[in-house]
Amino acid sequence: MGAEASELVHEGLRLLAVALAAGIVLGRAANQLRIPDIVLYLVGGMLLGPAGVGLIDVPAGSAVNQFILTFGASAILLDGGLATELNILRRVWITLMLLVTAGVLVTAVVVAGTVSALMAVPFLPALLVGSVLASTDPAALIPIFRRVPVKPQLAQTVISESAFNDAVGAILVSVVLGAMAGGGFSPEAALGGFVRLAGIGLVVGAAVGFAAAFLLGHRSRYFAKDYEAATAIAAMAGAYVSAESLGGSGFMAVFTAGLMIGNAGLFAIHYQRTGRERLCLFVEHLGLKMRMLIFLLLGSQVDLAQLFRFGWGASAVMAAFILIARPLAVLVSALPDRRAHWGANDVLFLMWTRETGVIPAALAGMIAGRGLTEAPLVSAITFLAIVTTLLIQATSTPWVAKKLRVLADPSSPSESS
Repeated sequence: MGAEASELVHEGLRLLAVALAAGIVLGRAANQLRIPDIVLYLVGGMLLGPAGVGLIDVPAGSAVNQFILTFGASAILLDGGLATELNILRRVWITLMLLVTAGVLVTAVVVAGTVSALMAVPFLPALLVGSVLASTDPAALIPIFRRVPVKPQLAQTVISESAFNDAVGAILVSVVLGAMAGGGFSPEAALGGFVRLAGIGLVVGAAVGFAAAFLLGHRSRYFAKDYEAATAIAAMAGAYVSAESLGGSGFMAVFTAGLMIGNAGLFAIHYQRTGRERLCLFVEHLGLKMRMLIFLLLGSQVDLAQLFRFGWGASAVMAAFILIARPLAVLVSALPDRRAHWGANDVLFLMWTRETGVIPAALAGMIAGRGLTEAPLVSAITFLAIVTTLLIQATSTPWVAKKLRVLADPSSPSESS
């Protein structure tokens, strides 16, 4: 047992060294090429994986793989919660709530229908594919909006959607997996499961997030001062584990905790400026490291034979995903919202800004870890969706924002107040 533990530690440290070293090199290369770093992490994972030089070889079903995926997804959701500004979202809450409920469902059903029709897959497994792809990606979007000054209302809507719908998409995947295990799909049971998972996650996340904010803020006389990083990790892990143990969604709990910590001022809790800066910087850098690990692992686990096997059908699914599912999801979400005063260009920007990334990758990895027969299909389409949306949509976002004239007006600071 001692030898096995020693070997596991050795392999874990070796993986960490290889992944972080590769991530630094590939991240710098992505900056020079002006493409999303996630794309190069995927390619790097393929080159470093078993099909390449064999430096990264972590089976999808291993405990190490599942831990990295769960921890990494949680870190990125925490960052998404911290970056979400509730003050701005008060004007667009109707659009946001529809995007992360009706929009997620529309995306999942359109993708499922396309997969089922074109690839001769039963609807329930096809719905699993659609549910995995229903989430957008804060890991890709947050860095973009840090560089591109899109109007605050629009930028915050997209970022908040990506954070909220990651948790909602993860819950939908859990519901579909439960239906597949039970041998059938009941709308009533699915709705009940969704409400339970989301509700428990929201309550637990709010409680943990408020406790963390209290310890970091002036009400406790900055009790956790200089321990911002430890507080963030404790809140993230505590929210996830507590929600899961109570039968709720750990991912929803983590995002809600981040939301509470990031918007503590609304609850009359104020941080020291330097303490808040340390907290945000730590979580941002933690998310970056986890992004490296997750996508290098996903790339190393890609089965090129399966990718080619599903090639043309998966490509048609991507066309429906980008050109049908996303526009429909935006239309059913933005048109009913009269308070937000969306212009035509705003709606078009929302339709185009839709990247797939970390959470779908993590969900696909978790499904592969279960050994399901549908796992190769889910992994292949998820990989293609990540590459397609990042290369086509993420790289063109600055150009699209400029052409649609949705960049922020520097002379109008009140928009972000």
